[in-house]
Amino acid sequence: MKRKTISVAFTIIAAISLTVGLFGCGKKPENEVPTPAEITTAALTTSVAVTSKPPETKPIIEGSIKVKDVEIQKSETKVVLSDLGLTDEDITELSELKYLEHLVLDNNDITDISVLSGLKSLKILSVMNNNITDVSPLSELVGLEFLDLDNNQISDLSPIAGLVELKRLFFVNNKVTDVEFVRGMTKLIWLDFKGNSVSNINPVGALQNNLRYLRTK
Repeated sequence: MKRKTISVAFTIIAAISLTVGLFGCGKKPENEVPTPAEITTAALTTSVAVTSKPPETKPIIEGSIKVKDVEIQKSETKVVLSDLGLTDEDITELSELKYLEHLVLDNNDITDISVLSGLKSLKILSVMNNNITDVSPLSELVGLEFLDLDNNQISDLSPIAGLVELKRLFFVNNKVTDVEFVRGMTKLIWLDFKGNSVSNINPVGALQNNLRYLRTK
């Protein structure tokens, strides 16, 4: 039997309104969590052939976990756990949220994020205002498009050099001195690392085709 194909013409229009141009100065809006439209970076009109097949379905995960007094279904895709005074012990069960795409852990007392290393579905992660020093557990989260590490104690970000799908990256007020790791992140449109001790920003030059906002000081 011949496989049925249909030609699908689609147009994805993404409008990104920014008040600061390339290498401009400004401030990231507080508590910014982007919508899917915001992290789409280009307008695209094309035609493709799609093989007709049934949509893929994910297996149902039953049950729930508890983070302090917050009950979370294991099938959840978005979790916000800000301002709860969470410690490393409080977040150990987050590793069971295999479908999680959007996680916010801002304003807590977290130092170790190794529990996040297996959350391969994550696209949006914010852990600002904690006491994190080691970001190596994030190195395998290659689907991340938004990462906020503001106001932690991070000195080395080289472990995240492979996160080339990132479109927005923030690490304001840390202890970073070298930004060579961003050189391959050519999809970045927003980069903010004010409040670090970076003397050489030449690696950022490799991002100029897509970068629309940069704040270094």
